[in-house]
Amino acid sequence: IESLGAGGISLLPLLYMPAGFFCPVVTEMYLTDTPPVRIIFTAVSGLGRALITLIYLALTVRQFELPQLLREIVFPEYASTFVVALVVHILVFLALRPFHKSRSERVTTL
Repeated sequence: IESLGAGGISLLPLLYMPAGFFCPVVTEMYLTDTPPVRIIFTAVSGLGRALITLIYLALTVRQFELPQLLREIVFPEYASTFVVALVVHILVFLALRPFHKSRSERVTTL
């Protein structure tokens, strides 16, 4: 969806695609699938998005001060992205909760 936006070419799909691939792989191989791990993944992905926003601003704004850009654009975007991502993540988890049970648990509860 992001790459089809009217704002031109976006680098965000190049962030989201590897994040969507590596987060489950890392979780399955090295970590447990717990809420703190998911929050860490969301925070790191948000930092990647903030970095891409900072790169866009550095390339498009002629005169800028880094503290002002961070305070007025990057930090608020990061905070809103993090909060919205957590809300969406919780809603998806709740919507898919019946699928988190094993087959034997699903069959016996019918």
